Amino acid sequence: MPVAMNAQPCPHRARPIIRALATLALLATFASHAEVEVGASYFGTVRMGANADSEPSPITIMAGGRQRADLIHGDCTGFIQKATADVNLDYRGDATELFIHARSATDTTLVVRAPDGTIHCDDDTMNFDPMVSFPDARNGVYRIWVGTFVNQPTRAKIHISATDPRTPLQKMLLETLNR
Repeated sequence: MPVAMNAQPCPHRARPIIRALATLALLATFASHAEVEVGASYFGTVRMGANADSEPSPITIMAGGRQRADLIHGDCTGFIQKATADVNLDYRGDATELFIHARSATDTTLVVRAPDGTIHCDDDTMNFDPMVSFPDARNGVYRIWVGTFVNQPTRAKIHISATDPRTPLQKMLLETLNR
């Protein structure tokens, strides 16, 4: 079979290949973007370092959701957003203790996923306000959900601190109850 010596590639045949490669590159971009979104949060990420000056201001959120918190962990109560946390805390500090609590006009609950993957829950440590503490806080991302005890959304504020927010009376009552 004769071969043409000056044969040039047909540009029409290359176009489908170029389109396929462009489509694959675009899909890879979307896939890598989706991986980043797994750790997303509705109300953003806050950062906290070692000193008290780095403590974030209270974060106002809309608490609650359709997901029963006990489906995430049997000890949790209330209703939260399904998969996306309300707030992520990127903690880079040396605090001996880290306190995360929520305040609201209604009964709220708290679910926190620590950097090691463990789930911590609370309801009513501070009257109708929940609080989770980490005695030996580790660096990493803490994913925070604020739920509602009844399935009805409400405004709430998330407070993050290296200082125990409980009053001396609340501490004394808890110590008495835990004896």
